[in-house]
Amino acid sequence: MWREKPILLLALALVTSACFPWDREAPATTITRTVERGDADSASVQVRMGAGRLDVSGGANTLLDAEFIYSNERWKPEVLYEGRSGRGTLTVQQPSIKEIELSTRERYEWKLRPGNQVPLDMNVAMGVGDSTLHLRDLNLKTLDVKSGAGNLTCDAPPQSLTRLTLTAGAGNASLDLSGAWQNNLDATIRGGVGKLTLRLPRQTGVRVKVVGALGKVNANGFRIQDDAYVNDAYATSAIRLRILVAAAVGAVDLLLTP
Repeated sequence: MWREKPILLLALALVTSACFPWDREAPATTITRTVERGDADSASVQVRMGAGRLDVSGGANTLLDAEFIYSNERWKPEVLYEGRSGRGTLTVQQPSIKEIELSTRERYEWKLRPGNQVPLDMNVAMGVGDSTLHLRDLNLKTLDVKSGAGNLTCDAPPQSLTRLTLTAGAGNASLDLSGAWQNNLDATIRGGVGKLTLRLPRQTGVRVKVVGALGKVNANGFRIQDDAYVNDAYATSAIRLRILVAAAVGAVDLLLTP
């Protein structure tokens, strides 16, 4: 009889696995939210996500169209809006629980689509997870992004942005500043542990000062002037991008685009 026990145990394991597929993705809830701007002629947008997957892009006909996917009802995001004296304040945040711990079976995804009808100031704070911020079509005046652990991809609107602050954590960060800029830009980028890639316009004046970086700086098409990297257009361009890159641990790639 003892020879049959391993076979019986194996058969039981196979039946149990078939009946209870532990690696199957947990059921998830999907909800949508829409926020109207009311009489606001400008707004600030604050996004606070502790862990998960964040995607932001423009194109809404309202102040915000949003889709949220979550595997746990306790994770239902909070969307708050207040308008006062022509200024709107929109906050999208994870619920007031200590932390969200995601397993490989669980989903926590935010897909946010702000509108471009009024000027926006945006502040994004992401803890753990990948973020994709396609902001090129937004009427965005200022942008502040903090990323903890995860890869970050961001493109900025050259037609409106005047100030940018980006703080990267652990993971690769890619920032696209290409395009036909309409205003001067002051940008501060605090690099983390990982590769930092900056895509920069060839036809607009660009000056990048790198301090405290521990990795290699790749800057083809730039020359060094006053301890900073400048492109050929910097000497004559009426509009300039002034960028400070600080404390990057990893390679810094400066890429000129047409």
